[in-house]
Amino acid sequence: MKNIERDDLIWLAGLFEGEAWFGSSKTGNPRLSIECTDRDVAGRAAMMMEANLRARMPRNERSQPTYVAEVSGDKAADLMETLLPFMGARRTSKIIEILYRHGRKLSNTRMHAPLGMVNV
Repeated sequence: MKNIERDDLIWLAGLFEGEAWFGSSKTGNPRLSIECTDRDVAGRAAMMMEANLRARMPRNERSQPTYVAEVSGDKAADLMETLLPFMGARRTSKIIEILYRHGRKLSNTRMHAPLGMVNV
């Protein structure tokens, strides 16, 4: 994964808070996916993620096409770890769970607790 500038990383984290899916594939590999209707937004995220952008056509005439960028495996795990300090409590918890299952031991999860949250 290329080095993402701090401002871009913060933008990406904000986008991922509302639009991304953090999970694992059927084989247990970390997976990170973003889907939205704005092609330019999805395209910018795809460039930062080093992912391909694909269009998903609408299911009916009242819907708009959506654009999807997705990474998996070590690339997804690296991105999750990089985004971790900028994510909210719910996403932070999910990312730590995924990384732990993938065998990544974080040296200090305490620093990843968002402001206002009690450190455990």
